[in-house]
Amino acid sequence: MDDAEFKRQINAISQGISQSEGSYAAWREIKPIDERRKRLNRWRGFFIPVQESLRQTTLLGIARAYDGDGRTMSVRNLIKAAVADPALTPHANAKQIQEVEARLDKIEPELKKLARMRNQELAHQDAAPNRKEVLTTEEFDHVLSELKGILNDLSRAHDQSIFDWRMIVEDAERDTKLLVDELTIGAKEHSRKILSDSQQTLRDIQGESE
Repeated sequence: MDDAEFKRQINAISQGISQSEGSYAAWREIKPIDERRKRLNRWRGFFIPVQESLRQTTLLGIARAYDGDGRTMSVRNLIKAAVADPALTPHANAKQIQEVEARLDKIEPELKKLARMRNQELAHQDAAPNRKEVLTTEEFDHVLSELKGILNDLSRAHDQSIFDWRMIVEDAERDTKLLVDELTIGAKEHSRKILSDSQQTLRDIQGESE
């Protein structure tokens, strides 16, 4: 792997994880909990499949970053390339690259669980369909944070740059929240109109009976 390909893969994997994090941020904003369930229930025919699609997109993107196939782009394969060719990471020494690899090793159990979840839910390759893998929100947030940190470490070691993770996530959070708020306002106005029309109809009926 040459310098250009190493950088291209760092950017491509980072972009994929960032898009997955954006889907995750949007999913959190429309996750049907508490008051939000009441707000979105009116459009459940739309939001239920959207929630599922966002969740699956998040899962697929993060699991793909760990793909163990040597022919595909993955964080593991980038680290292997850096170990095999120190010239790819001139701004880090061998010990620092080993520390990056150890950082990935620590989250490998969770990444493997994500890969199994992907196979179960998206590829339907589960050998034991009654046994569902589960990753807690805290575990997922930790894995996401670590993957971003590892990619930043590799990018810094390569050319002293890091990926801007904020824009996609901030846009997703802001715009999804605005959409939900707008729909909520619209629903309240619609409910008020129905109530007002009902009250007027009742008054008209009462007036006719007098």
